[in-house]
Amino acid sequence: MNWRRALNDVKKRPSEFALIERLFSPLTSSHTGAANLKDDCATLPITSGYDAIYSVDTLVEGVHFFGEDAAHSVAKKMLRVSLSDIAASGGSPRGYLIALSLPGDIPFEWLEDFAKGLAEDQIKFNVVLLGGDTTSTSGPLTLSLTAIGEVPIGKAIRRSGVDVGDDIYVTGTVGDAALALSVVNQIGRKEALQHYPNLLERYILPQPCVALGPLLIDIATSCIDVSDGLCADL
Repeated sequence: MNWRRALNDVKKRPSEFALIERLFSPLTSSHTGAANLKDDCATLPITSGYDAIYSVDTLVEGVHFFGEDAAHSVAKKMLRVSLSDIAASGGSPRGYLIALSLPGDIPFEWLEDFAKGLAEDQIKFNVVLLGGDTTSTSGPLTLSLTAIGEVPIGKAIRRSGVDVGDDIYVTGTVGDAALALSVVNQIGRKEALQHYPNLLERYILPQPCVALGPLLIDIATSCIDVSDGLCADL
């Protein structure tokens, strides 16, 4: 079922400040540098001997996720695609910033479920919300996330380290997400979920290799998070 509701339900959504106070400030409670989202900037100490690394991704409804997707899974996908980039640089995630452009017909219940998904993945990946922004839009639901991590100084795994003759390794099964999207386009989301649930999960809920990334330092000559297909990213 699509997450959109009748207009009379949507009007119950709190104001921007109330929304932040009720749903997103609790996600910062474990980090004093976030100042409970009451300041324009957050502070994040980086471990001595480490560089800070950053990655930003944007998800647009109808392009990167389905309107029928559960809000908590959309939140997790938003976080995980950026954590995957941190891992591909050999880094360990520390925190993140979010920017939400919300159409007027998104109900409070959807946002509650969205915040729940973030809370669950914060525990799973040991990260914390540091700040962000919310705004209204007449366009599609648009979600942006900046992940912040750290890597030993000078040890970030860069794509430029690759050379002719290097062996190529991948994690997981190449093409699952693309195949899932193709199946949905052919037979519809409901049928795809019924007959190929594990395959569809690969598209809806990616699994970032946050534990593997730091282990590749001084082993991998280069690394990349495959998001556009193996051949394109190679």
